[in-house]
Amino acid sequence: MKSSSGPKQQIFSHLAEIAAALAHPHRIEILELIAQGERSVEDLAERIGLSLSNTSRHLQVLRRARLAAPRREGKNMFYSLVSETEVVTLLASLGRVGERNIAEIDQVLQSYFRARDSLEPVSRLALLERLRDGSVTLLDVRPADEFARGHLPGALNIPLAPLGQLVL
Repeated sequence: MKSSSGPKQQIFSHLAEIAAALAHPHRIEILELIAQGERSVEDLAERIGLSLSNTSRHLQVLRRARLAAPRREGKNMFYSLVSETEVVTLLASLGRVGERNIAEIDQVLQSYFRARDSLEPVSRLALLERLRDGSVTLLDVRPADEFARGHLPGALNIPLAPLGQLVL
């Protein structure tokens, strides 16, 4: 006869809490960001495009699952990974399972990452040469104020946000 509260079920319950914490794309993105180093709630909110309160709620779920840990500095909260190596390994394993089992993930990888790797690397000097002879057009997608501070001769400035609207 099975016991619903035996040691095995208690372990499964804790593992399910971790799995539930990973069950939202924003939380996986937050983990990826804090795997790169400690970040403030404000920085995380800006990077993933969420409100501070929504970002804080996601961080609380990750904290309860013991995947992320907070640190207070004055009025600011900073988050880092708990057991960094294990959490990074968990995210990498999740990615490998996704690549193997979900065709859409493989399609995104093929069209975005692997296609990008097939681009020809060009040195600054070679690029300037190509600009001079008119064999390439260089788009500078930085904001207009940054472009005005300096750019390669012949570059065209179309900031990324308007460019994204043109492509869509």
